[in-house]
Amino acid sequence: MKKTTAVVLDALAIVIVSIISFAAVPVSETFLTAYGFLIAAVLSQLVPAFLSAKAKDIAYKTALHTLSLLYLIAQLAVSILGYSVLSERLIFVAVISSVLLILYIAAVIVAMQIINSGNNMKKRENQKVFFINRVQLELEQIKSDTKDNELAASLDKICDAVKFSNLNSPPEAADVEGKILDEIDNLKKQISADKAREIKAACEKILSLLSERNMICKLYK
Repeated sequence: MKKTTAVVLDALAIVIVSIISFAAVPVSETFLTAYGFLIAAVLSQLVPAFLSAKAKDIAYKTALHTLSLLYLIAQLAVSILGYSVLSERLIFVAVISSVLLILYIAAVIVAMQIINSGNNMKKRENQKVFFINRVQLELEQIKSDTKDNELAASLDKICDAVKFSNLNSPPEAADVEGKILDEIDNLKKQISADKAREIKAACEKILSLLSERNMICKLYK
């Protein structure tokens, strides 16, 4: 749900709740307390709209909506009791409502920590496979641009080596991965200059560096 739509619907809900509350129940301290916490619960329905952007997973978004809805239902029940059978129990209504609000805030904080943790984990996983994906794309681009059968065969050999390389990149492989990318840039330059010997040497160097990277990945996996 878009933020603007959520705000409009929430404002409408507050108007309806206010009209019904003030029309049906005599104003008292208990009533105002119960009413105030009920409005807070209605406003809590905006929380998912403003925080769900950080939740990439549908399960996390559903969790935020569920927490807010459960809080609204629980507070609605307490407020209705405060309007009626507990109308003389101000402190009781205030304490129960405060506990519900604190529990809701704590649950949202925990949910956001879990969401942020999940997002960071996905980000780290994407970073780990970024290198292999980049190398594959660059090699495929070079291969698609070449008409040299010998170079195409060499590129196929390198692509196979990349295909069967370790997918995840440990921090210890950063140096050799940088060298591989530099050598791919060098290969492009040699292809542009049409230097057959240098092209062959660059291909062999890339294969050697990929083997070195695989050894590092196996050592630090």
